Amino acid sequence: MESLIRDEVVSKRETLDRTLGGVREAEMTLDVIRLGTQEIRDAVARVASELGEPHAAIEASTRTLARVTQTGEVLRGVVRVLKLSGKLREAYAARDDADKTNERDASELSKAAKLLGEIKLALNGGDFAGIDVIDGQMSFIRECAVGCAREANEALSRGMELKSQSEVGAALQVHYNLNELGKVVDARVAAYAAAAVDAFKEALDVESLGREASGADARGVGPGGHKSNYRVSSSAPPSGAEHVWIDTLWRRMDAAMQDVHENAMAVWHLQRVLAKKRDPLTQALFLEEVVGKAASSQALCDRFWAMFAKGVTEHLSRTHAAAGFVSGVLLKGFPRLVGALEECVRACARDADGAKGAPGCTRKDDSTRTQVVRAAEPIAAAYFARSLSRLTEAANNCFAGGRIIDEMSTNRLLSRIRNEIDAVAEYDHLLGTACTNASTALKTLAERAKRAVLRSADAANLTEDATPSQQANAQIAEQLSRVHNLLSRVLPSFAPTPRRALEAGLEHIASSVVSATNPLFEAIGDWCDARFAQMHAASSDENSGGAAIVAVTSTLAHIAESHAALTTSGIIRGPLFSARLALGERILTSFLNHASLVREFAQGRKMRMAKECGDVETAVKSSLRLGGAETETFKAAKAFKSLVLLPTESIDGSPLLREVPDRVLLHHLYSRAPQDLSTPAKRASLNAAQYASWLTKKASDAEIWRGVKGTLDVYAETHADAKTNNVLILMRRIGERM
Repeated sequence: MESLIRDEVVSKRETLDRTLGGVREAEMTLDVIRLGTQEIRDAVARVASELGEPHAAIEASTRTLARVTQTGEVLRGVVRVLKLSGKLREAYAARDDADKTNERDASELSKAAKLLGEIKLALNGGDFAGIDVIDGQMSFIRECAVGCAREANEALSRGMELKSQSEVGAALQVHYNLNELGKVVDARVAAYAAAAVDAFKEALDVESLGREASGADARGVGPGGHKSNYRVSSSAPPSGAEHVWIDTLWRRMDAAMQDVHENAMAVWHLQRVLAKKRDPLTQALFLEEVVGKAASSQALCDRFWAMFAKGVTEHLSRTHAAAGFVSGVLLKGFPRLVGALEECVRACARDADGAKGAPGCTRKDDSTRTQVVRAAEPIAAAYFARSLSRLTEAANNCFAGGRIIDEMSTNRLLSRIRNEIDAVAEYDHLLGTACTNASTALKTLAERAKRAVLRSADAANLTEDATPSQQANAQIAEQLSRVHNLLSRVLPSFAPTPRRALEAGLEHIASSVVSATNPLFEAIGDWCDARFAQMHAASSDENSGGAAIVAVTSTLAHIAESHAALTTSGIIRGPLFSARLALGERILTSFLNHASLVREFAQGRKMRMAKECGDVETAVKSSLRLGGAETETFKAAKAFKSLVLLPTESIDGSPLLREVPDRVLLHHLYSRAPQDLSTPAKRASLNAAQYASWLTKKASDAEIWRGVKGTLDVYAETHADAKTNNVLILMRRIGERM
């Protein structure tokens, strides 16, 4: 091992020598650096010793200069305070002389306030504690400040009482000079709002109400000095005195609203002066100094109404929670309470609008009125809850006898709805809630009616006089339709929101009328469908089609006589008329569908078909009292009657093509097409009656055209005249527009 190490060292000797040489050079470099560092340290120590004394001297001089400067500032402040104090003494001396000669000027108070304001700024700008000359002036300065503020407040109160803009402006100038304008104005607005709320509270105070109603004073002594029987602690009127208490309460409420009006107008007057008054020196607008430049010019009145509404809400919440006599009166006469609040806001807006160019007392967007009226929400919730209960009870009483509804009970419901709506008719926001409650009551009535409708077998009987079930259903439909018609008359007079609310309830009533008439009207429609199906047997029995039409017309006449309650109403509106109209349109649609499928049209058959069409139309209109109805279905029946008699070559281009439905027109054209053109019914392996039933109940225009097009395409494959036949060309043109 030693030999190997020796050989390795010998072989790498040159490398080891170079490495050791580098180490020796590094040691020499470190010695040089160490020596340089010591020299730098010595140099820094010499510099520090040379600069230490000048730096200490400069630092001491700087401290002395700062103290001298501070002393100078204090001296300048003292001199300024003394000068201002001297001017203040001269001003007060002049004021005293003016008091003796009764020639005192308001500008002198403003001048004194300006001096006091400057003194206050000077005192706040420095530390004058312990300076004897300042301490000697402070008692005089404080005395002047208190006196000046007191006189300014008195002048402001006097100006507000007299509604004098000049006096109010002068007083505000004094407060501005005293640097307390914002604080004073905020206190005034709060005081006026508190006074308005207190007036409202006092009007509802049951003890003072009782004293006023009984004519007693606070000691319980009535008129003439006699002891009153009224107990001051009583919270309810004695027996027989309820009306007197109620009248007194509303009279007190009117007086309270007058107080609120006066306080609101006082705030508006203050706001108006602030909006006009500027400082003569800085030209700063006083209103901006109080509420800021970004605030509205009506900010003070907005603040008053907000505080008043909050106070009224809190007091009404407590009053309602107490559930005493006052709460009951307010609950019963809630619309009158809202009217008093709204009238107060309107009076303030009206009086303020008389002053042109001044900020208003209320908002033009009606938000002020909404805010004040919303203060009565604690009473509103309970009022409308009771209103809904009264309406719902009246609706339920309509079926107090079970399945019977009579005119008297519906009249009571209508009277109740009218009373509830009339009570708040002057207030749109309340009218919406009242109409919503009425709509809920109508929905309740509609649901009760749907449950009362009889759907037994005798309810669909057509061969005898009206059965008891049919009479009961007819009575329900008649009374509900009467309710719908009477309420619909007043809808146009409502604003959009309450109108939509009431329309929702009327839709439920209309749905119930349909449910009440459905058993009978569905039976009539099905019976007529079955009779019209007999028209297709005319090829084997010429009289069968006519007999079917006679059966339809005679049966409709019998129904009109035996179910007069459903068919005698001639009013061209309302759900009952709509139900009859829907039945009439169904009968005519079924007849047109069946008549359009008749293919064998000899001249005599055409004449008879035109007559039958007129007979059915006349029977429907006269029996169902639809004389004033001119719907598309009735127009189609008239047009089809003329179309039957129209020559084939005159059909294309005839205006009748626009009045007859496309599906009816397409099927009728088969009677004018080549005889070997197969019909959709035959192609679908259905007889005419089955195909007509499918047309009436399920078929869409696209499905009908698909079937007709299939027959035309099959005919075109085997017949060369398919492209030249005018009837076939017309059929394709009609089908393509469906």
